[in-house]
Amino acid sequence: MQRYKMANPQQSNETERRIAIWWGVGRWGKENEVDMVEKNKGGRPTLYTTELADRICEQIALGRAVISICKEDWCVDNDTIYHWIARSTEFADKYAKAKESSALVHAEKIVTIPDEEPERDEQGKIDPAWVNLQRLRVDARKWTASKLQPKKYGDKQFTEHSGTLSLEQLMAQTVAPKDKSQDHA
Repeated sequence: MQRYKMANPQQSNETERRIAIWWGVGRWGKENEVDMVEKNKGGRPTLYTTELADRICEQIALGRAVISICKEDWCVDNDTIYHWIARSTEFADKYAKAKESSALVHAEKIVTIPDEEPERDEQGKIDPAWVNLQRLRVDARKWTASKLQPKKYGDKQFTEHSGTLSLEQLMAQTVAPKDKSQDHA
């Protein structure tokens, strides 16, 4: 395991530590040590661990967006997550399963939104802005679920044929097989 130093540990946080590890050097110099993860052969060190991947996918499965997860101190940058999806079949499979679960969470949240007690004004009337907000929340979750699992939550599309076609018309449209002896003449 290689070790690198950072000059100002009071100003450094976990993200800056990860940056130092990612680039392989400390940001401020070489005064305080930062543990370096094992380097890949011929490349930058990876921050990927199965524990981190599981934690990220768990949050995705709960319905959180990658961007909001990446704002947490413990998480890597969203570009790194997308890089892992492209490069690691293991992580891509975990991510796909988490997204399927996320669709279910979004669909289930739709049921709870109309059950909330409405906001009322001074006269006891329901606030129309609150109603529109709830409608927007439901529509956003319906749209998200339909995009994540279109077969289950997407709009059903039906193909309807209008008009008639008789058996005689079908027979007239079929092409009779050519006689091979006529092709060689």
